[in-house]
Amino acid sequence: MTDTVRLDPTIRLKETLGGVEKKAEDSVLPGEVLVFGHTHRPFINDHENLANTGSWLTTAPIHNTYVRIEGGKPDCMSSKGEEITERIDPKK
Repeated sequence: MTDTVRLDPTIRLKETLGGVEKKAEDSVLPGEVLVFGHTHRPFINDHENLANTGSWLTTAPIHNTYVRIEGGKPDCMSSKGEEITERIDPKK
């Protein structure tokens, strides 16, 4: 058990992340934006109503990220002020 806890979160959670993201997207009501974290994968979905804050761990491939919401629209940003523009479809 302790061996898996020591694995990088993106490896340890690889099999469950897709399901978590799909459930999160399915739970968002019209006009809402759901922001969550702790999966160490920064993203915004195609519909721009689901965002993940990403990771502060420097071992993560993309790290030091956060979500900014302006005018009801989320942006995923790096601590250097650069926007992460990739959009994902959690249902794929």
